[in-house]
Amino acid sequence: MGTNYYIKKKERKVNEPDLHIGKNSWGWQFSFQAYEADDYYGTPELKSKEQWLEYIFLNSDSIYDEYNENISFNEFLEILEAKQPGSIRKVDGFVNLNHHIECSKTNWAQYGYLDPEGWSFTTSDFF
Repeated sequence: MGTNYYIKKKERKVNEPDLHIGKNSWGWQFSFQAYEADDYYGTPELKSKEQWLEYIFLNSDSIYDEYNENISFNEFLEILEAKQPGSIRKVDGFVNLNHHIECSKTNWAQYGYLDPEGWSFTTSDFF
């Protein structure tokens, strides 16, 4: 089971959707949603953790989860710290899996990639 995270932009157009940051799942590293630049919504290319964090810090009115619970930027950074590439689950020493690496064992790898720091990104919708 996992939790999806989103941002509400400070300035947004009518009917502009919130951006899906990514998903945090038990036993997995955090996995990000990749975005191409979108001039209509004023969204830049978001294809690395670094780009995401800068974008969230400068443009986000709030970060919230799929249960509509708000979390602070610092709380989000703590989630990423605990679920970074190579992270180990403290409860039992399990090495959290990386979505893209696991998907590369199947044909799903075509829908994602690793950023320069090893974070998993998907170009398709999360299921």
